[in-house]
Amino acid sequence: MNLSSFNTTTLFVAATNLFQQLGIKLNSNTAEALPTSDLLKSFYKDNEVFNSIKSTYFIGIIDDSVFQATGMFDVNYSIKEALQQGDKNYDGLMLFAMELSKKPTRTEISEITRAFNRISQKMPVALVLKYAIEKEAVISIAISERFKYLQNWRQGEKAGKVIILRDIFTSNTHAGHQRILLDLVKPAGVTNYAQLHSLWLEVLDVNILNKKFFQELANWYFWAMDKVQFPDDIEKKKDVRNATNLIRLITRVIFIWFIKEKHLVPASLFNEKYLEKILKDFQKNKKSGNYYQAILQNLFFGTLNQKMDERDFAEDHNRTNKLDQGIKNKYRYPDKFNISKKEIIDLFKDIPFLNGGLFDCLDKFDEEKLEKGKKEQIFVDGFTRLDGKQAIVPDYLFFGEEVEVDLTEYYDPEAKKAIIKKVNGLLHILNSFKFTVAENTPIEEEIALDPELLGKVFENLLASYNPETKTTARKQTGSFYTPREIVNYMVDESLIEYLKQNTEIKTDDFDSRLRNLFSYNDEGNPFKPKETDELIEAINNAKILDPACGSGAFPMGVLHKMVYLLQKLDHGNVKWKAQQKEKIIGNQIKELEKDKKAIAGLSDKAVREKAIQAVDERLKEIDEIFESKNNFDDYARKLYLIENCIYGIDIQPIAVQISKLRFFISLIIDQDKDNKKDNLGFRSLPNLETKFVAANTLISLEIPTTDLFSENNPIKLLQEQLKATRHEYFNAKTRKEKLRLQQQDKELRKEIAAQISDTLIHKKEEEIKSLEKQLAEAKKKLVQIEAAPEQKETIESTNIFGETETTVIDKKKEKIKAQKSTISFIEKQINSLKAADNKDAIQKVAQQISSFDPYDQNHFANWFEPEWMFGNEVNGGFDIVIGNPPYKEISERDEKLFFQDKYTDVLSGHYDLFIFFFKRGIDLLSKNGINSYITPHTFIIYSQFENLRKWLYNNTSILEITDRIESIFESAVVDNSISIIIKNPAGFETRFTKYQYTGVELKQVDASVLPKTEYDFEAFEIKSINNKKILIKFEVNSEPLGSVVESSQGITVYAKVQGEKINHFRERKATKHSKPYTKGREIFKYTHQWAGGYIEYGDWLWCPRDSKYFESPKIFLRQTAADIIATYIEEPFYAIDSVHSLIKKSTGPELKFVLGILNSTLGNYLYHLLIAEEGKVFAQVKLTFLRKIPIKKATDSEQKSIIKLVDKILTAKAEDNESDTSKLEKQIDDLVYKLYDLSEEEIELIEGNE
Repeated sequence: MNLSSFNTTTLFVAATNLFQQLGIKLNSNTAEALPTSDLLKSFYKDNEVFNSIKSTYFIGIIDDSVFQATGMFDVNYSIKEALQQGDKNYDGLMLFAMELSKKPTRTEISEITRAFNRISQKMPVALVLKYAIEKEAVISIAISERFKYLQNWRQGEKAGKVIILRDIFTSNTHAGHQRILLDLVKPAGVTNYAQLHSLWLEVLDVNILNKKFFQELANWYFWAMDKVQFPDDIEKKKDVRNATNLIRLITRVIFIWFIKEKHLVPASLFNEKYLEKILKDFQKNKKSGNYYQAILQNLFFGTLNQKMDERDFAEDHNRTNKLDQGIKNKYRYPDKFNISKKEIIDLFKDIPFLNGGLFDCLDKFDEEKLEKGKKEQIFVDGFTRLDGKQAIVPDYLFFGEEVEVDLTEYYDPEAKKAIIKKVNGLLHILNSFKFTVAENTPIEEEIALDPELLGKVFENLLASYNPETKTTARKQTGSFYTPREIVNYMVDESLIEYLKQNTEIKTDDFDSRLRNLFSYNDEGNPFKPKETDELIEAINNAKILDPACGSGAFPMGVLHKMVYLLQKLDHGNVKWKAQQKEKIIGNQIKELEKDKKAIAGLSDKAVREKAIQAVDERLKEIDEIFESKNNFDDYARKLYLIENCIYGIDIQPIAVQISKLRFFISLIIDQDKDNKKDNLGFRSLPNLETKFVAANTLISLEIPTTDLFSENNPIKLLQEQLKATRHEYFNAKTRKEKLRLQQQDKELRKEIAAQISDTLIHKKEEEIKSLEKQLAEAKKKLVQIEAAPEQKETIESTNIFGETETTVIDKKKEKIKAQKSTISFIEKQINSLKAADNKDAIQKVAQQISSFDPYDQNHFANWFEPEWMFGNEVNGGFDIVIGNPPYKEISERDEKLFFQDKYTDVLSGHYDLFIFFFKRGIDLLSKNGINSYITPHTFIIYSQFENLRKWLYNNTSILEITDRIESIFESAVVDNSISIIIKNPAGFETRFTKYQYTGVELKQVDASVLPKTEYDFEAFEIKSINNKKILIKFEVNSEPLGSVVESSQGITVYAKVQGEKINHFRERKATKHSKPYTKGREIFKYTHQWAGGYIEYGDWLWCPRDSKYFESPKIFLRQTAADIIATYIEEPFYAIDSVHSLIKKSTGPELKFVLGILNSTLGNYLYHLLIAEEGKVFAQVKLTFLRKIPIKKATDSEQKSIIKLVDKILTAKAEDNESDTSKLEKQIDDLVYKLYDLSEEEIELIEGNE
C-alpha cells in the first residue's frame, strides 16, 4: 500500500487514491474544501481539537451504487445529496477527509467522528484525518459503528463504538498497519456494500487481531520451551521452570514494546544491523545468546530499575572484593560487547527510571542464611556473572527467520498427523503488529494490540500448556480470562449499587441519573455540586477487592470506570485534589496549612520541626502530582485510586506480577516526555507489592481470639507503623530506600507476631486467674450458705379433688445445690482452658504473619487476612468484592476435609472452588457491601448447590442474577451466570435477567423483577420461580413421583481400590455373578435395544445399588438426554449409571401407568417446568427433578385405560422397534390431558412448547 501521495498532493486526491488502492470507487462531485463549522452546525465544538481542523473534504459514499460504477466518479454526489442519502438508510458509509494542525489524541479523534456522525441521521460516517508527526504526514482512519436495532420492540438506531486505525505513517508505514490495509482491499467476490461491510468489520475486529497475534506467540512459546535455560535454585522441574520463565520473559518484552510506543526505549536496541556492530558473536550460531543477557537483562534490571544518574556497572568481585555482590540494578556483561562501558551506558541513557518494582530482579539472598551471616544467593532470573547460574536464551529465538516446526507434542500428542506450525523470532512477531499504550474502552477501539493483551497472553499461554501434566494449566485451576464486555457490565452494576448505598442522595431519579453518569456520552455531570461532592467522596473511600485477580481484568476495569466518573464529576480535578489532601494529611489539613502552631505543642524541637516538614513535603507532593504539565489529569486520578481503593489477590505470583504491569502501563500513558526535566519528566512508578498480593484467598488465619486490636493495644500501634511503612514504600524510589523499608517492614512483622503470641498466651493466663478468683469467691459463698440457719417454706395448694395439700420447700438446700452447680461450671471452664494447649496454634499464626513477605515475588502466602496484607484501613471489610473465581471441583481427600470444616454451611456434597469463593467473598465485605461474580450457571438451580443458595438467601439479598449466558469462555464446558449480591438479608427486590453474549457485546433480551418474598433458596431462576406458580395447578390431587415409586441411579462400576480400575464387564455370562446390563444409549422411548453384555455384580463395585432396582419389574430412563426417554422392562436386567431405575411401591400406582405419563407430551412439559436442559451439549435427566413431577391420583379405570395403550406400544416396539406408534401415543396424551383436567387453551400452550 503506497501512501506517499499524502506528502505530495492535496488531501482530497490522496484520500481518494487510498480508497482506489482498496478497490473502492468513490463518488464525490467536488474537490473543494468545506467549512467545518457550517457542515457540523450545532455539533461543532469551540475547543482545541475542533479549532485545529484546517480543512474538510467530502470524498464520497460507499453504497451499492459504487459496485455498479465503471469509472472512479460515475455516480456523483454533492454534499447536500449525500446528507439526504445518509438520512434515508443505514446501508452505506459516508466519507470525509480532514487535515489538522496538531496530532489528536484517540479521544479527540472519537469526539470529531461522533460529531460528523450526528449530521447523518442513519448512515455511519468514516473519517480520514491527516496531521504531522515529526514533519512526516500521518493519517488515521476512524469509523463509527451504527446499526439498526434487531428487536422489533425496540425502535431507532444503536450508535456503536468508534473504531480507529491510528497514526499510520505515510512514508515509513508500520508492518502492522500495512497488513491491515492490505486486508481491507476489496476481494473480487465482493459485489455489494453488505459483503464489504462484513469483510471490513472482520478485518477491524480487535478480537480477531488478538487471536492472530496469540497464535503466532503460542507457536513461538512452544518452540522455545526446550531451547532455553534458567537457574534451578527454586524450581527443579525443567519443564515447569522453562514455562514459567518464558511467560515472564514474554510479558516483560511485550511491556517494553508498549513503552516503546511512548518513545521511551530506543528502537536501536531491537535493530539487528546495529546489534551486529555492538555485540560480540551476535547470532553467530545456535548457541549465541548475548542479546538476552547484554541487552534485555541490562535493560530490565540495570536501566528501568535504576535512577538515570546512578547507572553504572557492578564491580567484578572476588574473595576480597564483594562490594556489588547481589546488587541487581547495576549493569553486567561488559565482555559481551564490542564497545566500552561508557558507550554501553550511553545505549540506555535516554530511558527513564520507572521503578515500581517493575523489573526487580527475582534473584535474591537466602534470608535464613543471611540472618546467620552467610551470603548465599538464590537465582531465578539468572542476572549474574556466575557461570552455571546465568539464564540462557539464544539470539535466534528473538531474531530467527520463519521456520516450520513440529509442535505435535504441545498441541495434540495423540494426533495421527504431525502438527506443523510456522514460527518467527519473537521480535519479528512483535514488529509485524501495531501496539497502542491506551487500553480500549466500550466507546473507543483502536485497531492495535492494547495493554489488555498482557492479561490475555498470560491467561492463554497458561491455559495452553501445563508442563507438569502436559495438559491445560489455567483450565486445571478453573480460571478463564473474562471478556472486556462482561467486566464492564459487572463493574458498572457493582459501582452503581455501591454509590446508592454510600451516599445520602435519595431522589426518585437517582438511579437514572447515575446510569446517565456511567454511560459514555457527552452530556456531562447530571448532579448538583453538593451531590457531586458526596459522589466523589464515596469513590475516594471505596475499597474494592478481586479475590482471584488473575492478570487484572477486573481491577483494571474498576480503575477505568472510576477514572471516567471522576472526569465527568470533576473535570478540572479540583475536588479530587482537595479530597486527596484531606485523606493523606488528615482532616486537620486546612488548619495545618493555615497555622503550623497546631503541632507546636510537641516538646522536642527537632520532632516538631520534622512533623512540620513532613506536612509540607506531603502537600508539595500532591501539588506536584496535580499541577505538573507532564502529567495528564487522569494520572492524579489513577494514582490515588490505585493507592487507596483497588486491591487484588491471586494464588499465582506471576499473575500478580502481570496485574501490576498493566497498572504501570496505565500510569505511564498519562505522563508526557520532557527531555529538559529530571527523569525526562516521568514520575517514577509506585510500588504495588502491598496492593496486589500472591496469597490463598480461601484460607484465613485462625486467630484464637478477636480482641487484639483495642486502641491502646501495642499490636494496634505496631499495625499503624506497618501501615505507615507500606505507604512510604508505595512511593519509594531508590533501591536503598526500598531495602530499608523492606527491612523495617520485616522487623515490624516479627514484633507484631511476637506481640500476638505474647498477648494471646497472656490473655489465656489472665482468664484462668480471673476464673480462679471467681472460683474462690464461689466456694467462700458456699461455706457461708452452709453455715446459715435452716430456711424452710410451707406452701398449701388444692388438688383436683378439692383437697388441701401441704408442701415443704428447703430453701437452704436449693441454694447449696445452685452454688455447687456454679462452682462446677467455673471448674470446668478452668480445666478446659488448662487442657487446651493452644500455644502451637498461636505460634503458628504468629509465624504466618511474620513470614509473609509482600516483597518476595517468588512465593505466595497460603492464607489471606486483609488487615495483615493491605493494612488496617480494610479492617471493616471491603465495599465491593468482584471477580471471576476459579471453577474447579476438589477431589483430594485432605482438601475436602478442610473445606468440610471451614465451609460446611454452603456445602451440599459438591466441592467446587467457586462455592467457597462466594462465602469467603461475602464474609470479606462490609455491611451493605456488594459481591459481584461470574460463575457457572449450575449453582442457580442444581440440587448439589442447595445449601449455598440457602446460605445466600438467609445472609444476603440478591440484587440481580442472570439466566444462563452461553459461550463467554471459549474453552469452558459450562454456561455462566452473573450475580450481584448485597450483604444485607433485608428484602431487596431481585432482577432476574437474560443476556446474550455475541462475542463483542452483552445484550439484554429479557428481565423480570420479584420481591424476595416471592422466591426461596430452591432455585434462583425466574423460569423455576414462575413455573412453581404453574405447577400449583398440576399438584392438586397429585403426589410427587418420588413418593409413589422408588428410584435409583444405575450402578457405578469402578472398584473401590484407590487409583485402580478393574474390568467387571463380560461379553457373555461367565460366573454366577454375571448379570445382563444395559446403558443409556440402549434405552429408547417404549423400547430397549440391548447390544449384549454382562457385568460381574457384587459389593466389589464402587456403588452397586440395591439389586431390587434391577430384579423387579422397572422403568428404565436414559440419563443423558434433554427429554424423558423411558421404557418398561419386566425381566431381571441391570443398568450402569447412565440409566435411572424406577420400581413400584406397594401402595403406588402401576408402573405402566407412570410410564405413560412420563413419556407423554405433558410429562415432558412438567419435567421442563422443573429444569431446562434443552440445548445443552450434555443435557441430563436428573433424578432430583424427576422425583418432583406431580403424578395425578387416578382411579383403577383411569389407570387401566392408559396401561392398555402402553401395552400395545410395548408389544409393537418389541416386534419392530421402528414401529410407528404415534397414534397410540397421541391417545395417551389425550387421556393424560383429561386426567390433569386441562382446558383446550392449556393443551395448545403445552403442545406449542414442545
